[in-house]
Amino acid sequence: MVATLIDFLSELSPCITLLRTPRKLDCDYLEVAHFAPTLNERGHLTLIPNPRGELRIEKDSCFNQCIQDGHISHHQEANSKRVLFPIVTNKLVTGVLDIDSDGLSNDIVGTISGFLSIYSNFMAMAYENEHDTLTGLRNRKTFDYHLSELLSSDLDSKGNNALNIEERRTQHKEEHHWISVLDIDFFKKVNDNFGHVYGDEVLILFSEIMVKTFRSSDMLFRYGGEEFVVVLAPTNAADALAVFERFRVAVEDYSFPKVGKITVSIGCASIQFNEHPTTTLEFADEALYYAKAHGRNQVCDYYNLFNEGNVIERAMGDEAEIF
Repeated sequence: MVATLIDFLSELSPCITLLRTPRKLDCDYLEVAHFAPTLNERGHLTLIPNPRGELRIEKDSCFNQCIQDGHISHHQEANSKRVLFPIVTNKLVTGVLDIDSDGLSNDIVGTISGFLSIYSNFMAMAYENEHDTLTGLRNRKTFDYHLSELLSSDLDSKGNNALNIEERRTQHKEEHHWISVLDIDFFKKVNDNFGHVYGDEVLILFSEIMVKTFRSSDMLFRYGGEEFVVVLAPTNAADALAVFERFRVAVEDYSFPKVGKITVSIGCASIQFNEHPTTTLEFADEALYYAKAHGRNQVCDYYNLFNEGNVIERAMGDEAEIF
């Protein structure tokens, strides 16, 4: 659908920029989904340096007006005119189309607006299918798809040979995607003592802390019940563990309405791309189990647990697996 939208718009104007609003709505930037011909040739756009992840541009007053009002807005620049179209999904502005308006008639502007309405309806249906209705995070079905896609794409370039334990140790020191399983401690007591309405509020606020803590390039999922999953964009072990620890502290410091303080246990593992998706998830889940069995309210890295002798390697079939 995005490709169809871009093809359609490219026939109407040579200068278009399709932008996404980040999950953190108070950010001073927008994420670039598509641009033509180049960002440098669109003088009113200010590119924000971002060595990791997506391209970003500064959210100027014109973008702010479009996002806040949710209406098409026209702007006169020094040498050209531009029109901003809000892209609305589930009553929220989730993106902005910035297009040069030179030569665009009112009829063409209306045509673009109509096509964007069709696009928004499509995105709304896709959103409902891929996201958890309570928290707004991606759902388990979407997690399974993204993880399989992530690993299979890397297998194509690196081969699918199984890793031995020494290779795992070596790769663990490099930059990788990371997967973590987050589990709210004693969540059943929240429902039992305060009721499911307050339990649901805890889940919603917990997910909001996730959105505020993790980067927009990280993938956040509600896996089921009080269990959540985060897939970090490539990073090294020290930085990954620091991010998870920062989130743990943020939850611990937050006072939930009526309920008060809660804590979270986190198990994580770097994603070794030669391994099956379920293997990586099992490693993170094993680290979570260790965290909950040894005091809760902590972050446990699977490979650190292995190196410390807290989990063991045992043979399964013809190849060694870690448990």
